[in-house]
Amino acid sequence: MMKPGKRSFTFEFKLEVVRRFVDGGVSALELAREYDLSSPKLVEGWVRSYRRDGEEALRPKPKAVPPLPRTRPGSASWSGCGQRTCACRRRTPT
Repeated sequence: MMKPGKRSFTFEFKLEVVRRFVDGGVSALELAREYDLSSPKLVEGWVRSYRRDGEEALRPKPKAVPPLPRTRPGSASWSGCGQRTCACRRRTPT
């Protein structure tokens, strides 16, 4: 059995669905059923983005870079904040 989760769609797929909607004759509900989408709201959102920002709105967004892990005073890798005048450089790790 497949785990339920968030599906992702290619730029080309979204563009095809949006163009069929914009060209007329097919409702968001019909497209959602035809392409086995979870909701016509998905199609409507793509269309709204397309009308506002063009094709680029349908392209995948870059993933955020995860933050570096923060270490605490006393850990083996702690060396203060790195600023010369900060009080944490005057403290010695325990």
